[in-house]
Formats: sequence, structure tokens, C-alpha cells
Amino acid sequence: MANELQDWRQQVANLTLRLNKFQESLGGENEPDSKLLVEILREGINLVRRADSLGHPDLPQIIEEVNKLCDQGVNTAYSEQDLFDFLPSYADNDNAPIIKDGYRIIGGIQTMWEFANLIMRFGGRTTGEKPEIPDELKGPGDWTKNTPPHPRTTLLSRFRDNVITTATASTPLAHTIYQGLCEIQSEPICVPINMKITSDNSVLAIQGAGGWKQRDPMLHLYFLGDDGEFESAGVEPGLEEVAHELVLDTERKLAFVADSERIKSYSWAKAEEIESEYSRSDAMLPVHTMNSSGYEGALVSIAGGRIIRCGKGSAKMWVLDQLETHGKSGNKKIGKGRINTENSWRDQDNGDEIELSTGSNAHGKISFEDPALKISTALWIGSNNTILCAEEGRENPSRYSCTTVDLEHQGKRVARYIGLGGTTEQLTTSEGDPNSFVASSSDGYVRLYDFRHPCPVLTLDGESSSSTVYCASYIHPNGIPTLFTGGTRTEAIRVWDVRARKLVYDLSTGNTEVHALAWDSQRSTLYAATECNYMDRMGSTFDYRVARTPKFIRKREREQFKAQHGGGNAEGEDEEMDDEDYDDDDDDDEDEEIGWPNRAYHDEGFFGQMYDAADHSLLRYAFKEDADPTVTPASGYAYPGGDDGW
Repeated sequence: MANELQDWRQQVANLTLRLNKFQESLGGENEPDSKLLVEILREGINLVRRADSLGHPDLPQIIEEVNKLCDQGVNTAYSEQDLFDFLPSYADNDNAPIIKDGYRIIGGIQTMWEFANLIMRFGGRTTGEKPEIPDELKGPGDWTKNTPPHPRTTLLSRFRDNVITTATASTPLAHTIYQGLCEIQSEPICVPINMKITSDNSVLAIQGAGGWKQRDPMLHLYFLGDDGEFESAGVEPGLEEVAHELVLDTERKLAFVADSERIKSYSWAKAEEIESEYSRSDAMLPVHTMNSSGYEGALVSIAGGRIIRCGKGSAKMWVLDQLETHGKSGNKKIGKGRINTENSWRDQDNGDEIELSTGSNAHGKISFEDPALKISTALWIGSNNTILCAEEGRENPSRYSCTTVDLEHQGKRVARYIGLGGTTEQLTTSEGDPNSFVASSSDGYVRLYDFRHPCPVLTLDGESSSSTVYCASYIHPNGIPTLFTGGTRTEAIRVWDVRARKLVYDLSTGNTEVHALAWDSQRSTLYAATECNYMDRMGSTFDYRVARTPKFIRKREREQFKAQHGGGNAEGEDEEMDDEDYDDDDDDDEDEEIGWPNRAYHDEGFFGQMYDAADHSLLRYAFKEDADPTVTPASGYAYPGGDDGW
């Protein structure tokens, strides 16, 4: 062991020298070979892996030195030379592989379709012959090229070919999930920022932006019942800005939201007992206001009824049972003086949107061992008051690793996890495996880590290095490790079998990007909070074209109509329609009354049913053995035409 890595310092020094020389070459006459940068980072990670496998006594020091190399390399990738929009994975190998999508999709199916259409229209004008479409532009074809695994598989799914999963009849819930047996419902929401579910799966909370030009903070709570209905209550927190932090306290039935200056809590204890939605909202009274000025980072609930707000080098801490409250009416002021609202972007025409309490001061302060540590996202992992956290990558200093920090012992770093190529957007764990966590990143990858090892054990190419992955949900139905990842550019949820190391299928999100996911283990239901990128801040849709309804969908509609009306077709005629009238090689039908986004990632035939949300949405995927595959959301109202979609 000692002989193999006795010169590890020299190896790191050599890699650093190579990286420095690479940086010096940037801006010269010759185009830099960006692959060299990835190679240098990969060699650094491999050095850490060898040290870890050997149990090297200097492993902590090796991790720290290679981490510096990685931070420098990632910063170089995103420097002024724009070597990468999304840095390729450099922390995978044969034993810790990267899982990719088997489909070859360049820039979205719509984009590929347009290129192929241009080739067909103009490519043969000089030769007079019909041109051949290149393989890279053919794409996966429409839904009829795919074979769903079960008659009750939802129509809003798209399975990959020849994927054998680890789920069997002996693991019924996992089998249900991997067969896509689910019913889907949707509900319009404000622009989502965050979403959390209580530990007892009774309440789902969505934090977002709404109001005039989406300048107001919004908080919506959904009281979950077995009937699948969305019973909700909403409140506009009296903060100065749109809130970006959300924490739920299941025991106290409190939802905490925070902007850059203050933290506010709202109780749902009375609201969940009321039937009327408006009365429920009125019962969502404010309880606490805390002054967190100077601490804009992650908000975390920890043991002992305490809540912390992270800043640079330290965190403020409040003990909830010792805090002053707004009283039974919710109108009592907290703290001395009043806040200044002159710089707020919120619309204040009514004069009472912003609550003026300065808030309670912190009961204490926790200093971090690293004075430069600035935590942007964090998760309490329960053991010895330790939090798992990450920093905002592209801030100064730019740092990209994840760490565990012991809050009870002077904020000492317990461990570091490396190999990321962008800002960590979300950290998540699973009750089924206390030894692992998942990091979703701005570089388009989702990485699975073992707490006992510094490098990722698995990398998922969630967005094909084309967009940020904001969220993932890691679950263990019947003990089988399963990941849901939220797509942004790909506008879908992807379902991965971790043990088989395969992407199993996509779930449609109606041409919306996924900002948050939450798993309800009690009801075997996945919730997704999504944003429609084809809707402006005033709520109008734009950039829609006439939809092309695929022949296989037209055929299904005719068959369903005939079954319901004794053989007639959709126009009320009696003649039989031949299958050849629905030849897949024919052009799809255009319907001027139905719109489809010009820039949508999927075309109308990728899934088994056309679905365009045309709004920001809360989507509910309820997995069940007796699922009805036709229970899917109706498309929203966005028609081709003017900027407002009409």
C-alpha cells in the first residue's frame, strides 16, 4: 500500500502543473483541446479511488488536495474561454459507471424532426432523388415503435427497448413502478421553486412565485388523502421578496419560508380540519418571524426543536419553543422597529402585503471550522446533528464538493465528497439506504454517493449534458434502489433502475420542466412541481404552432368512438374506416384548434397521448396495480396564434 501511493503528493503536483499549463494555453492562437482538462480531472479522481480502496492513512489529505485540483479544473471549464457549457463527467469508471439514455436525440426530437423535414423538402432538388435521412436525425420514432410492458401501462410513458429490470412479481410495488402502472392528475400552480412533503406523508408544501409579474412569495399546502384529490390552502407570506427556502416541521405542523432577510413560519394545524379551501387559507396564520439578516443560505431544521440559517463561515440558530409568536390573531408584531420596504419589488398597492416585523434575533451562532464555507443547500441527516451540505459553485471562492458538517463540534467537517462538475442543486437521501445520498447538479448529472467513500458510485446522465437537473427522488420500493430524476430541457421525469444500471422509461410532464419532486411512500405516489417555459410572467402562453396529431392517436380515438357508439365514426358517419387510412408513413394531421410549443423537446407522437400542460403544474403520479392507463391530464388552453396563445 505504502509503495503504491508513497508519491501521491508528487502525483497531485504533476496534475496541478499540467492543469496550470493548460490554463496558460487558453487564449492563444491554437484551439485548446478541452479533452485534456477532463483527462486531468479524471486522473485526480482515480488517484483518490485507489487511495480509498487501499485504506491509505493519508486519504483525508489526498481528498483535500485533489478537491483543490477539481475546483480549479471546473472553474477553468466555465471560464471566459467557454470551454464547456456543461462539463462532461470525469468521475465515472467501469466500477462506478455512467448510465446514459439509449436514444440518440440531438437538441430535442422537435429539432431533429425539423432538420429531417428540411432535408426531405430541399435535399433532392438538385438530383431529383429522395434523400436519405442521416441516422443521427431519425430519432426514436413515435410511440408505436415502443412496446409498453403491460396493458395498464400509462399512455404518458415511453419505455426504452430491451430493458430487463430487477423487479419481479415477488417485489410487487417495484414491479408496478417499473411497468409504469400509474394514474396521472394535474393541478395549475404558481411558478414552483421548492417542494417538500412531511415525514408522515400528510401534507405537501409548494413554495413559489406568483402575483404581479411573479414578484410575490407564495406558499401552498396540499392535505393528502387516499382519494387523490388536491385539498389545498394558500398564503402569500409577508416577506419582502420571493422566498427560496422551505422547511416543514411535521410535529409542530409548521411551514417555514425565508427570503434574504427574514424567516416566517405558518401553522396548518387548523387549516387541515376545515373543508372550504378559502377558509383553510384564512386559517393559515403566521406564527414566527426571525431576523436572519446577513445569513442568506440554506435553512435547516435540526434536532431539539431548532432551526438554523447558514451564512458564510457560520450559521444562526433559533430554539422554536423559546420564540415570540404573532399571537392567536397572527397580527402581533415581533422585534423592535419596522422593516424598510422601499426597495421591495413586490406590488404594494394594497399596502398590507409585506408584514413589518423585524423578527426575533437568533438564540445562538454556530461557527464552521472552515471560515469560507458558504452553504447554499443542506440536509440534516440525523446522526450527531450532522448536516450534508454543498456550496454555490460559481461564487467566489468557487467550490463544487459536498461535505458533512458536525454542528455540535464547532462546525467541523466530517467528510468531503468530490467529482461534481457544477453547482449542487439538491441533496436527497432514502429511508431504504442510510449509507447513501444523491446529488443533482447544474452540469446535467445526478450522482449517487456512498457516505463511506469520497467519489460517486454511480452517475446518471439525466439531461445528456444539456441542462441543469434540479431534483431527484431516491426510493427503495421492496428494497430495490430506484431513482426518479426531473428533466428541464428534456421536459420529462426519468425512471432509473439503480441495481440494473438502466434507464427504464420517461414519464411525460406536458412539455414543462421539473423543479421539484416528492415521494409519498404511504400512497405510492410521486409528485412533481413543474414550470411551463412557454408562459410569460403575466400568465400568457407564447411560441405555439399548430399541433400535428399522430395517426396512431387519431386511429385510437376513432376506435374508441366506434366502441361507444355502435360502429359510427367521430363525424357520426356509418362507414367503416380501414387501417390503411391510418398508415404511419402518412403525414400527421394538423389541427388548427390545438397548439404545441415550437421549442418542445418532444414531438406529439413521442408518448402514447398528446399532453401539453400550457401552465405551471403540480403533477400526481399514483402507482397502483389496477391503474387505468387513460387517467391522464387534459391539455391546457394554449392555441397557435398571437403572443398570448390565442
